[in-house]
Amino acid sequence: MSFSKQYKSSLKVIEAEEIVDLLFFRPLAFLFVKLIYPTNITPNQVTIISMLFGVIAGVSIAYGTINSVAWGGVFFALSLIFDCADGQLARIKKSGTPFGRLLDGLIDYISSFSVFIGIGFWGMDLWANPFQWWVIVIITGLAYAVQAGLVDFYRSEYIANAEGKANFVESELAEFQKEYDDVKNDGGQPVKRFLLSLYISYSKIQNAKRKMTEEETAIPPEEYVKQNTFLVRLWNLNGLSTHGFVIIIFAFLNRLDWFIWYILFFGNFWTLFIWLVQKSNDKKVEKLYQITPDNIR
Repeated sequence: MSFSKQYKSSLKVIEAEEIVDLLFFRPLAFLFVKLIYPTNITPNQVTIISMLFGVIAGVSIAYGTINSVAWGGVFFALSLIFDCADGQLARIKKSGTPFGRLLDGLIDYISSFSVFIGIGFWGMDLWANPFQWWVIVIITGLAYAVQAGLVDFYRSEYIANAEGKANFVESELAEFQKEYDDVKNDGGQPVKRFLLSLYISYSKIQNAKRKMTEEETAIPPEEYVKQNTFLVRLWNLNGLSTHGFVIIIFAFLNRLDWFIWYILFFGNFWTLFIWLVQKSNDKKVEKLYQITPDNIR
């Protein structure tokens, strides 16, 4: 397999990738993947490395000097590169698991949490009222989590439909349930069992809410992809990698307060705007594909 074909095979669905991932993080991650491909290094181990760099980034930022904050940006860039590498390695080796995806998402939030804590300490001496600054940082962190969660939801739904799955929540739930049953039957790994059971419970609630609030529809996956390709690209402007790229830039400028305002103002505005557009688009498509006695036959 040629280098370019192998690189493409390491990606999810290109239309659902963030621009900064395609242009920067994933090419660098792929070079690392090519280096470790012959070894026994697993995707989950790469995920842990990503977390370590994320935590180190937060500590460096918290230290507060111009140099340490800049190094924090470097470490966070490495965290994002390794965050891309774990999935690419899993896809090339065809060794991806539901738990691996769960661990990857959990580590993303741990790394982001570490950076926000670092930003909190970084700004304490620069803000007239440190308590007020921490309140702003906490509110921003919550907004950041909501924004990232919505992007992940709609991107995952898009990818699932691109792979021919009409309901990604149900398909993911089945995959996680199977892995949980396998782990339970094997015995041991209590932490893994706990995390899987927690995610399964969350997915069941999420799936139940979707069934209660949405009209029954029969939207073909290819139609969903056609109607949502442009929207998923708009959602990606609020993706974790894009936000991370902004953090890196502001870290080198030693102006992480600008990142706070970026999330509070642009991030929230963009999330609300795209969410309203998404809901309008969903209603339009669902109306065209409502299940009736005629299309059930």
